[in-house]
Amino acid sequence: MFFLPRVDEGSEQLHESLVDDTDLWQYLAQQDPKKTAFSETGSRIACFCHSLQLVVCGGLEKSTAVLRPATGKVSKLARLLHHSQLFRAAFEEQFGARSIPSTTDIRWNSMYCHLQSVIDIDQAKLAELLRSTSHENLILISKELAVVQEILDTLHPFAEATDITQGDQVVTISVVVGLPTLLS
Repeated sequence: MFFLPRVDEGSEQLHESLVDDTDLWQYLAQQDPKKTAFSETGSRIACFCHSLQLVVCGGLEKSTAVLRPATGKVSKLARLLHHSQLFRAAFEEQFGARSIPSTTDIRWNSMYCHLQSVIDIDQAKLAELLRSTSHENLILISKELAVVQEILDTLHPFAEATDITQGDQVVTISVVVGLPTLLS
């Protein structure tokens, strides 16, 4: 049997009839069951998405010297698009209503979406737009495009795993255990 014990409101009485190992559950009843998930052995199960976030961010931090020129240009392009009405109008005239999302420090996959949105744009048209608006310094050279594409290729399985396992309204632990993407 695997249930978290229920403690009555205003009482410390544990409903021991719901569990097999009362010593273990007495200890667990003192914890906050809403914030902590436990395995059958009583050890804490780390949040898979958070662990994945830490791994990817750690890898990206170690690669910043190689990534910075390309990712810096993409970030400046997104900032320009979000802060300059003139550039935004020219961008929308050329590419329609699409945008380049900004990144957030909280989620690594915001950078993945950020980079993917730039790679999905026709680079010749983007370079032409940047030249015509006096932003030549933001044009990605072929080496930088190759770096961005390599980042995206490397991070794609992690992005897929993150998207699949970050639900908060559905059970996702079964996905972590049974999905080949996450096991490879």
